[in-house]
Amino acid sequence: MTGPRKYSHRVNPESRLPTRRARKKQRTRDAIEEAALALFERQGFRETTVLQIAEAADVAASTFFLHFPTKEDLVFAGHQAEADALIACLERPNRRTLDALRDYFQSARSRGDRDLWPRRAAIINSTPALSQEERSRWADFVRPAFIDSYADDLDEEPPLTGTRMLAAMTVAGMVELGRVDAEGGDVHATAELLLEQLELLYAAALGRSERQARAGST
Repeated sequence: MTGPRKYSHRVNPESRLPTRRARKKQRTRDAIEEAALALFERQGFRETTVLQIAEAADVAASTFFLHFPTKEDLVFAGHQAEADALIACLERPNRRTLDALRDYFQSARSRGDRDLWPRRAAIINSTPALSQEERSRWADFVRPAFIDSYADDLDEEPPLTGTRMLAAMTVAGMVELGRVDAEGGDVHATAELLLEQLELLYAAALGRSERQARAGST
C-alpha cells in the first residue's frame, strides 16, 4: 500500500465539532432515539408510528425526519456509525486489511452508543424484515471498502473473484460477531477466531494472486 485509501462514505465532520448547536442537535437526536426504542420495546416496531415517537420525544414530526429519514434508519443508526469507524480504519495508510480490522475491534469497546446495542439488536431480531435489512445494509455499506482494501493488499486491479469472495466472507463474519455481541457472548474470543479464519483465507488469496501474476508474466 502506498498511501491512504479513499472511500465514498465518511464520518460527518459536524459530529466532531463540540459547538453549542452540535450539542443541542445531538441531545435532540438522543431523545428521539430513546423515545423510539422505548416504544418499539413496549408495543413493537411495526405498530409504532413516527407521530408517536415525535410526541414521546416532545418534538415535531418534521424534526424526526431531519434526523432520521425512516424508522428503519433510526434502528440502524448505530450501524452507520460503526461502518464509518471501520472504513476510517481501512483508510489508514500502510496497513493490511486484517491489521486494520484488528484495530477496529480493539477500538470498538471505547466508542459511545454501546449501551444501546443490545436494545437495538433485540428489536432487530424480533422483526424479520429488520433482520434481513440488517444484513443487506451492512454488506452494501462496507463490502465495497473491503473489496478495495483487499485488492490494494494483493495489488490487484481490478479485484479478482477470490478477493471479492474474501470481502463477502469478512462481512458475513462481522455480522455473526454482532449477533454474539448482542446475545452477551464472548466478543473478544469470537473476534480472535474470526481473524484467525480470515488470515487463512487471506493467505490462500495471496498465494492465488501471486500464481496468477507469475502466469501472466510468462
